Amino acid sequence: MPKQFIPQKRGAHRIACIALYRALLSKCRLIDIPPSLHRGNVPPIKYLIRRQFRRNSQVTSNPLVVAALRVGYEAEELLHTASTGSDAAHSKILELLRGVQAEGDSARLENAANPPLPPPPPPRKPEPYPGAIPVLKQRPLPKSQLTGKRGVPKLISANLIPFLRFKKPQSVFLTRVLSDKIDQRQRRHDTIDRMGVLMELGSMEDDWDEELGMGEGRQWGAAAYTERKAVSSNLDRAVRANIALSRKMLRIVDKEQRLADIEKREWLREKRKRYRQRKRERDEALQGELPKY
Repeated sequence: MPKQFIPQKRGAHRIACIALYRALLSKCRLIDIPPSLHRGNVPPIKYLIRRQFRRNSQVTSNPLVVAALRVGYEAEELLHTASTGSDAAHSKILELLRGVQAEGDSARLENAANPPLPPPPPPRKPEPYPGAIPVLKQRPLPKSQLTGKRGVPKLISANLIPFLRFKKPQSVFLTRVLSDKIDQRQRRHDTIDRMGVLMELGSMEDDWDEELGMGEGRQWGAAAYTERKAVSSNLDRAVRANIALSRKMLRIVDKEQRLADIEKREWLREKRKRYRQRKRERDEALQGELPKY
């Protein structure tokens, strides 16, 4: 929605809301509330006024804004009537307070009777198959452990995550590790996007508190900023780890290629040696069969 159509971005609307908020707070001080209705350090009427204004601070729907303002003006009129000595208005205010507190008590009892579901298990961290020796520690293999021709691995990137492919089909354990790393990175990007939205909302809350004179020096988006910074650091650390891992893997590929070239030259040398041996034996056999004159 364009800013010129958002109520909280319009000066006339902001001035009207601030005036209504101050009028309600000034009237609530004049209402006598029994001690039984006090639940904390903040007077109950003041607490309800601040809570409703905070809830409606981000409302952008015009019908909802009009309805909230209508309720606010009716509450201001009721408080004004009660402050002038009207017993009926005072009784109505006490009745409303008892109803609100009764709803809160019933909600707390219901929550206590129906505890929330346990949190889901934490996501599995990317880890190799138990007992498997890391490729970086066992490669390149010596020739004595090979059963055939040395295969030079290929350095592959799966969504910027490096790994060595030795043969096809790909190992299911390698697939699991790659999937876990990709999912973890996507969750981190989603968290950064979500924290960015919360930081923007927190900035709007700070502006609203300043307009209402309720600024206490704290920032609503501070926690989201800290979380976003931590997740960004984890992403940067993962990128650096992938770069270091790719360099190690590239060194392994180079070593494997050098060994493969050496072994190929040795194999060719042995092949030529066997060929010359067979040719010599064949020539000697032919010379033995020729007649002598």
